[in-house]
Amino acid sequence: MQVADNRTNKAAYEAQLPNLRQRYPLGHFAVFAGAALVGAYPSYGEALRHGYERAGKADFFVKQITQKEEVQHVATPFAVA
Repeated sequence: MQVADNRTNKAAYEAQLPNLRQRYPLGHFAVFAGAALVGAYPSYGEALRHGYERAGKADFFVKQITQKEEVQHVATPFAVA
């Protein structure tokens, strides 16, 4: 199941984040597939390419390595009665 695979990849990223911050320049994009680090790349496009090459149609996870995790807020329109 791909949702479970993505959770596993995300957990692997979070567990390795302190090491990733030391090993790679901040701003690089880390790629995880099968709970293993594929690599870290300077651009999102390059990270995606390597993710698809490694995982094919299987789930993989791409996240930018930053000093501080940033929260993304998404607002959806709703009706007020």
